[in-house]
Amino acid sequence: MKIAVIANQGGSGGLMAYLNGILSVRTEHTVNVYCTDALKLSDCAENVNIIRTDYAYESGKEIFLNKPLNPELIKMVDGFNPDIVLFACGWIRKGLEKYPNVMVLHNQLYIDNAAFCQTVTPKSFLPLLGFRCIVRRSIKNADGVIFLSDKSKKDTDKAKLHYKNGKVVYFGLNPTAFADTFRRYDMHDPVRLLYVSSFHKYKNHDSLFGAVKILKDGGYKIHLDLIGSGPKNREDELKVLAKTLEIEENINFCGWKSQEEVFAAMDDSDIFVYPSAVESTGLGVMEAMARGMYIACSNMSCMPDVLKKFGMYFDPKLEQGIANALEMLIKSPCVCGEIASEAAEYAKRYTWENAVKGHCEFFEELRSRV
Repeated sequence: MKIAVIANQGGSGGLMAYLNGILSVRTEHTVNVYCTDALKLSDCAENVNIIRTDYAYESGKEIFLNKPLNPELIKMVDGFNPDIVLFACGWIRKGLEKYPNVMVLHNQLYIDNAAFCQTVTPKSFLPLLGFRCIVRRSIKNADGVIFLSDKSKKDTDKAKLHYKNGKVVYFGLNPTAFADTFRRYDMHDPVRLLYVSSFHKYKNHDSLFGAVKILKDGGYKIHLDLIGSGPKNREDELKVLAKTLEIEENINFCGWKSQEEVFAAMDDSDIFVYPSAVESTGLGVMEAMARGMYIACSNMSCMPDVLKKFGMYFDPKLEQGIANALEMLIKSPCVCGEIASEAAEYAKRYTWENAVKGHCEFFEELRSRV
């Protein structure tokens, strides 16, 4: 089977993890990846050919106006004559309809109406609405849609968005994601919390700050590291909130870190807390499982699909609920340590080999149907 991957210039951290993961696994199939020089890829398997060309560049205007791909890029793909075209960035483009088109649904924000309304600002409304329409149109027009969790597919069905064929394929983890040793059971003083995420409102940093305030007022010594940033002005809003709640000394804004630095932060922290309301993959939770962390996690979106029984759940909108979950973990380190060890073992199921196998099985099914 010949597979053409339209990767353009890349994008978010989740998209880059996805591309580097699926392209690292060797298969019997020939894969051509069409992208610009801006796309940074790590070691790819021997059967993967990286075709770098400026013709793969796509602007937001071209996407919004639903313009076809660059004619020269179309010629290049036609010369390859693939069995499947995988649009890796989260939407499909016109021009390659003669082949089965498959898209990957990366951003559940465009499916979840409540989270979308919570996220948009007057300035971002039109761009986000445009991308929402593009993603939903692509779901309808694609020959196949890859969902990155069961909840992602269920929410798409609930929203009554029609798609022709769909398959759930979970993210994988690189071997380097797994800690070499099990975690100790005792907590630091102060207790070290870690949250790795962008600062969008649906990530619920506000609720988490309220929970830190509750724990602090209850006599607990708490330190929260935030790895992430953006959107513009959101970090300033959160710093003002921390000052208002008198917890600014308990919170450290770390900015974005390299993958190695994130893993080091996980190893140096006591509890991984994840109050996001909308996710497609739950990659951060997967990585925390692999590091053997104690995990307090949102009960919304795909997180229960990923974490299963290996964490303490809470409603991410409720400050007291988050505080209660964190307090239970703090008070029961030995029990939590055993659960964390089981989570690390369960996380071994999340491999890129399994993810690639799921992709290829889906592609074979589509070849026989389309």
